[in-house]
Amino acid sequence: MIRRLSLGAPSSVLLVAVLIGCGGGGGGGGGGTPPTAAPSSSATAASPSPTPGPTFTQFAIPSNWVTLPPPLPGDVGPAEITTGPDGALWFAQAGAPAIGRVTTSGVFADYPVAGSMGTYDITVGPDKALWFADYGGFIGRMDTAGNVTNEYPVGAQHSEHAITVGSDGNLWFTDFGPTSASIGKITTSGVITLYPNIGAAYLTNGADGAIWGTSTNELVRLPTSGVGSTTYPLPSDAYALGLTLGPDNNLWVADDQGAIYRVTTTGSYTTFGDPDGKFIRSPYEITANPDGNLYYSASSELLGDAIVRMSTSGVETPFTLPDDSGPEGITTGPDGNVWFAETNGNRIGELILH
Repeated sequence: MIRRLSLGAPSSVLLVAVLIGCGGGGGGGGGGTPPTAAPSSSATAASPSPTPGPTFTQFAIPSNWVTLPPPLPGDVGPAEITTGPDGALWFAQAGAPAIGRVTTSGVFADYPVAGSMGTYDITVGPDKALWFADYGGFIGRMDTAGNVTNEYPVGAQHSEHAITVGSDGNLWFTDFGPTSASIGKITTSGVITLYPNIGAAYLTNGADGAIWGTSTNELVRLPTSGVGSTTYPLPSDAYALGLTLGPDNNLWVADDQGAIYRVTTTGSYTTFGDPDGKFIRSPYEITANPDGNLYYSASSELLGDAIVRMSTSGVETPFTLPDDSGPEGITTGPDGNVWFAETNGNRIGELILH
């Protein structure tokens, strides 16, 4: 499974760690001075219990894609996923130099990316094109016909990981260079600006208009001006990964160590979990759905992998996957259902809500 990052590590180390699934935390973290945070609170979620209702559909990614270049060394599987402007799902493929597309009826297509060292994250830009972050040290732009129209290099020995659209109409991404980690900005015309020594794994746009990122056991906030980054602490044993803006305008953060955090834009957080403050499952990515709930992907050797629904009050309902799928990237599809990438199973899954 493709798992943790080592923030602030040289890009060559990062690439190996991500592709072969090595664990480990790291440095990173935003600049600026941590504010005096209000005491954080804790809440106990309802005991998880399987509930009938939504069902799964799993679409196996074809093994004989004729246009797919040979895979790179290490694990190969779908990573992050987004809904495209054409009404299909588009996904990055860690370990393979390609971008994939699947319709809501399960018809696949793949599109090779020249010079790729493995694509990881993908989003829709303000220009309605697909923008993706590549381990090969560039940000790519692809149209909905599958043509790579541009590859914008960030720098030698750099690796790009997460990408999102900011409130300023630019795309923001996480960069791991040979000596430090950065958050980067790229305009739709390809102008890149790096903000060094601000480490983050994943990014989202906050209700306050700033870029927010996860960085091991803290969150980092960066205004779109690029000036005045701030870090906010999470529990010392946290390993924060995916985050999203919730329907309540709070940030919701998935902690691989077994918790979900609801975080205000002032940095105070509430922990949702069992009485010891942790879930039994390990959350990875999280997304908001039009039904007013959050959904996150989670793995568990004990309980089985699952997609878990969580209300904004912290009540969770797990929907257990039928096998070891390794769910990671997760999004809301054009049909309002929850779509996710099964990295271990090499499938795209759908949790049918409607």
